[in-house]
Amino acid sequence: MVWPHKVHVIGAGIAGLSFAVALAQMAKARGHGELSPSQLRIDEAAHGPSSDGAGIQLGPNVVRLLQDQLGLKDVLNTLGFAPKGVSLLNMRSGKRLARLSLDDFEARYGARYLTIHRAALQAALLTRVQKNGHSVNWSRPFAGTSEKPELLVGADGKHSVCRTLHFEHQSQAHKPFYTGQVALRSVLTSLDEVPEPQRHDITVWTGPRHHLVGYPMVMPVEGSTTLYYNLVGFIDGQDINTEEAGWSCLASTQQVNLLLQALHPSLHWIQAAAEAWSSWPLWASPTLESADDHYRNHVFLIGDSAHAMRPHQAQGSAMAIEDACALARHLTYSSGSLDERCQQAAKERWRRNARVQRQSARNGRIFQLTGPVAWFRDRALQLAGHKLMDQPWLFGGPTES
Repeated sequence: MVWPHKVHVIGAGIAGLSFAVALAQMAKARGHGELSPSQLRIDEAAHGPSSDGAGIQLGPNVVRLLQDQLGLKDVLNTLGFAPKGVSLLNMRSGKRLARLSLDDFEARYGARYLTIHRAALQAALLTRVQKNGHSVNWSRPFAGTSEKPELLVGADGKHSVCRTLHFEHQSQAHKPFYTGQVALRSVLTSLDEVPEPQRHDITVWTGPRHHLVGYPMVMPVEGSTTLYYNLVGFIDGQDINTEEAGWSCLASTQQVNLLLQALHPSLHWIQAAAEAWSSWPLWASPTLESADDHYRNHVFLIGDSAHAMRPHQAQGSAMAIEDACALARHLTYSSGSLDERCQQAAKERWRRNARVQRQSARNGRIFQLTGPVAWFRDRALQLAGHKLMDQPWLFGGPTES
């Protein structure tokens, strides 16, 4: 049976490409054959694939999807790095507060925990889209459509035009906002200066009103691969000009000093090894309140278009990919009309995304506690940190409805 719908995807980032791959492959598996360009169209405002960003973390909840539903197992084996654990340390004392081993995650959750470069994942998804017989229409900013596709999938990021044009019911209070935090990023092109424990783990260093995250990631270099080290710090940035800041904006000396102030001597390698820092403002969406925040009148928002997240749970890309796969699955395997299938997908996704949004905001506050409350945090983590860090509800994946 020929696929009966026309789907128009706006955005060729991780969310949009994941959906395009999932829909094409699930539709074929369901017996609809190859989707034609008229049945699945992908438009993107950018002139080509982006190399912006650096590392991202992929929990087993999304690694399973990338391997089993999106066909990227070989890519992940080549370009993914499997850390041995997640460690929490105090930036000022240098003491380890807690560690969660990841060695048994594959046995417990069905997949490993990985890190990967954002651009490498996007490139792999784009290759899969092309293998499925589709292409991205680059330099095609969305300003509404006269073709009236049966389903418009908004995957055009936190400043989504799809959301602006089609979700008029959302008040100003529901739109993404600047969080008041700035992220600083530095990438070390060698692990030579990185101490041995940090060469194998994802490490979070807590500090008063700021914190830092570091982990190895695989980088393709001249036909081969090598390990780089990704550093991302988070500081107060109330005075930043959010219109001018972006992925490639250089951080000021004041910002770097704020992040690296009062480092314990055991962490001075960070200051010495990180030669340059970029700076970008963190935006977030208000917590989703209902399925209507995902879907309305044949327009479905996925990823940052629906729920731009603070990065403190390291699940922003994962939730976008979960959105993409859930929507594609409901479109191809659920019963009912197209509208009913989209409603089912929205009902499945909004509560889980809202929970991750809340947890991400909570983690950011916990990592940056000050005074006596920070002491109690450290004590609690020392006593039961590995249990607090292991979250079966998250890593086990979404419950399909």
